[in-house]
Amino acid sequence: MTEQLIPARKVADGLVFGEGIRWQGDRIVLSDMIGRRVVRVDPADGRIETLLEVPGQPNGLAVAETMDIFILSMFDGKVLRYGNDGAVSVHADLSSVVTGYLGDAVLDAGGTLYVDDVGSRILHGEPPSANGRVIRITADGRVDTLLTGLSFPNGIVISADGRRLYLAQSLSQPPSIRSYSIGEDGSLADEQLFVVPPAPTDGMGIDDDGGVWACVAAGDAGVYRYDRTGRLTHRVMIEGYEPISCSIGGPDGRTMAITAIQALHGKSIFDEMRAGRVQAAVFLADVPFEKRMARP
Repeated sequence: MTEQLIPARKVADGLVFGEGIRWQGDRIVLSDMIGRRVVRVDPADGRIETLLEVPGQPNGLAVAETMDIFILSMFDGKVLRYGNDGAVSVHADLSSVVTGYLGDAVLDAGGTLYVDDVGSRILHGEPPSANGRVIRITADGRVDTLLTGLSFPNGIVISADGRRLYLAQSLSQPPSIRSYSIGEDGSLADEQLFVVPPAPTDGMGIDDDGGVWACVAAGDAGVYRYDRTGRLTHRVMIEGYEPISCSIGGPDGRTMAITAIQALHGKSIFDEMRAGRVQAAVFLADVPFEKRMARP
């Protein structure tokens, strides 16, 4: 069976490198990572509003039921919390824990935050390593390292029933998406290979039918949907761009928001990021699957 192709439409541009895109009600929030700011985008007119400057370079985001935003600050290893009133606080200081940069994040129904540590400071000249980890921050602030020895962990999502966590390892050989059962205590176990994507995967999204949407950011780039058995069913195409992060939501629960960079045509993404030779935009796509969970 050939996957179904879904078109995307550009709604905003002028970003440097978009990451961690999430729905916040009927608006979109994301990190303009290299621009060192967190922004909100109105999907109706593409207007971009800067919410917060983050000198430590923002990366993954998660949105709480309260609409507060958790922000991973890459370089200083802190998880910030941006409130509806604009107040900013340090939710957790992981600077003594991380081995590289804080990457992506997902929030479970009980308020536990799972974040990944990519394992090396690649933008500072360190070579990639297999030192990546997944770190858990409970609602009461307890910090635990759950997984180690990962090859650049990246996109991270939780199934709608809260029972399974999916994690992309961008630099494993071959690139992979693996899944883990989530225990009642929030622990991770029962590692399984979910799928081997055609190229390294960056951010991911998930729908309520159990479909995992993976941003394949090289080669035949697109946002690939794999059903719960690992079968490829749909692909969002963005001509001339490579997707970096995605999230399903919006007023209808069926709109995918995507950040993507202009195609690099085989150039090293890390070299281009270090040199500031990247440009990003925000796209929307109508998908035939819902995401009605309050959290992305």
